[in-house]
Amino acid sequence: MLVPAGAATDAVIEDLAALFESNDIIIDVGNANFRDQIRRADSLEKRGLRFLGMGVSGGAEGARKGPAFFPGGTLSVWNDVKHIIERDQDGLHRVAVARRAKLEDQEQGVSRKVGVHSHWRKVWHRGRVSMGTAKRSSFEKTARKKDCRYVDAFGTAFQIQCQGIVHHTLRELYGDCFARYSDKEFLVYEGERFTFSQAMEISVALARSLRQDFGVQRGSCAAIAGRNFPEWIFTFMAVTSHLGAVALPVNAWWTGNELKYGLEDSQSCLLVADTERLERAPFISSMGIPAICMRAGSSTPPHGAQRFEEVVIAGQKLQPLNTAAVTQDDRAMLMYTSGTTGMPKGVVSTHRNICSALNTLRMYFVHEQPARQLVVILAVPLFHVTGSHIAMLAAICRGDRLILMYKWNATRALQLIQEEKVNSIVGVPTNTYELVNHPDFQKYDTSSMTNVGGGGAAFAAPMIKRVQQTFQKAKAGTGYGLTETNAVSVIMPALLFPARPTSCGLPVANVDVCILGEGDAKLPPGGVGEICLRGPAIMQEYWRKPDKTMEAFHVDEHGELWFRTGDIGAVDEDDFVYIMDRAKDIIIRGGENISASEVETALYEHPAVAEVAAVGMPDEVLGETVAVAIVFRKGKAPPNEEELRAFAAERLPRHVVPKEFFTWPGEALPR
Repeated sequence: MLVPAGAATDAVIEDLAALFESNDIIIDVGNANFRDQIRRADSLEKRGLRFLGMGVSGGAEGARKGPAFFPGGTLSVWNDVKHIIERDQDGLHRVAVARRAKLEDQEQGVSRKVGVHSHWRKVWHRGRVSMGTAKRSSFEKTARKKDCRYVDAFGTAFQIQCQGIVHHTLRELYGDCFARYSDKEFLVYEGERFTFSQAMEISVALARSLRQDFGVQRGSCAAIAGRNFPEWIFTFMAVTSHLGAVALPVNAWWTGNELKYGLEDSQSCLLVADTERLERAPFISSMGIPAICMRAGSSTPPHGAQRFEEVVIAGQKLQPLNTAAVTQDDRAMLMYTSGTTGMPKGVVSTHRNICSALNTLRMYFVHEQPARQLVVILAVPLFHVTGSHIAMLAAICRGDRLILMYKWNATRALQLIQEEKVNSIVGVPTNTYELVNHPDFQKYDTSSMTNVGGGGAAFAAPMIKRVQQTFQKAKAGTGYGLTETNAVSVIMPALLFPARPTSCGLPVANVDVCILGEGDAKLPPGGVGEICLRGPAIMQEYWRKPDKTMEAFHVDEHGELWFRTGDIGAVDEDDFVYIMDRAKDIIIRGGENISASEVETALYEHPAVAEVAAVGMPDEVLGETVAVAIVFRKGKAPPNEEELRAFAAERLPRHVVPKEFFTWPGEALPR
């Protein structure tokens, strides 16, 4: 990895190495003194980094100070400011960096030069310029021809130096951020408000009780099932930080059978849930799993569960925790995702995976620190990575005030925007659609809004344009990510959208993208095939499913692992990513992944059904809805649509039940 001598201290270089998972270091001397940088080699090697050499990028002044020294790599220079380092025989990470750039904004037709430091305040990743439509420079094209991997080490170093953004574990992240933002408001739920310090105090007390009274230890799994309550977040913090245990965010849509499967498969030792979820789990007593009930109110918690507030009060009286060590490679989270087999797969993410995603995400807002605290509405469930990562954990990193809603309601969201002076909403396109099309939109003051975004499904280009027309100042960005990538893979900031309105964006700093065609051959720019990703944020494995884990990765000729997304798309010559179709049999309804196989399996239980196929039907609000085509058995009276819907509702979560049923006229479905 190439790092700048002037912009990076030894500690910053160490952070860069962790962020990009590279221990091979080359110092770009620039105009610095060679002898000083040679002395740094000893210091770097004591930190466990491998010093490979130095190069000059400072033009004539730098060149006079001595020759470039590269034991294994080669250095090329263009126009005094651009360079590429090729991989040597020892496997040096290939890097391309632009220290200055000529920016061209196609919208305004303005060209301008930007100096190093002001430039990096505008750069957000990969040695690529963020001003919307920057032309490819000759060094980038050369890098592609030489199959070079390049990383924006200069911009990242500058940002790390300003903000100290790299965290290696969630415990480290919480400790840093909750101390930094101690007196700021963190959570708002209805009439309740919690500062960062209050949230930390509750989570610490909870952790003490979970350790002493419930036996939650480092590495054990604790399930969290419920709506977006503050208690959900307190529990996640207690489990992943203070206890060094594994959090299992349970899908609140799950039926009792699915909940039982998740608890058994994950080997959970505890269930923290709201009343609605606990009522679906009468089996926890026979499984020997203790439970804690969030928001029980005046009612008695189901199945012998203890009240959350009583558990916290008990913890406040206990002795401080003797916290177990937490490492980057410890499991932090287990999140189940729908699969084409219909049986959910547990995605295992380590502290390294999650923190890599968050460290990368912070590059996008580190240069946009507002004068006042950002206020964000969480419009999606915390049991999805959009809610847990893009909203909750990002809010902790940034010191945001996070507004929780019991249930999404566009009218209530508009009220909150006006009352709380909300700046951003993290949701799915469905939420955005309902906001901008609300009949009373103009009655509310939405002038505080600056951003509308999220995940779960792609934002259509017309929707992004509609947001920019409807809100006074708000911009809509989009992106692409999966549970397996910890949400962060490709990002399209609003600034870049006009240049590529049909793209979902560019790969983030420490994620690479390739397109595989037939025979798993890597395709050139523009080729359509399966989108594959690699980077430190990619999951560790599918829990207890080694065969599924192996199927999920492609090993290339260099032995590099690429995660197969199952999505069909392309990457253009400027590295913008385009999603065109899904190879996996998944329907995305309002941001929720639905397995077509799960729907079909349920309907095959009906005695009159001979064949069935579930598909996604386009829907303006939800993106897709579930529809099924059915061939009925001869000699059986076919049920009507209402009967089929009721039959499906007995076996499937409410959001999975098909909206439309079609009778196929032939004797068999086409294959």
